[in-house]
Amino acid sequence: MVPEEPGDTACPMFHLFLWPPSGAFFGGTYNPESNQTPGDPSLPYLEKARLYASTPEYRDVRTMITSLRPAGAPAGSSAGK
Repeated sequence: MVPEEPGDTACPMFHLFLWPPSGAFFGGTYNPESNQTPGDPSLPYLEKARLYASTPEYRDVRTMITSLRPAGAPAGSSAGK
């Protein structure tokens, strides 16, 4: 568990991945007040998303999520895709 984020707009996030015969559960919190996406906050959402995709944080999260595999499946296999 992680400490709860402060602020009125902070919220918990949970992700459940199901792979027979079991699954995986991940959780965390998000606080928009801690958002460090580059660029002007008034930019349209999709433009901010493009800017965020160039950050080290995004690359780390993407690497972690895309590395998930069902137990027993070797990295690079097509299982679970």
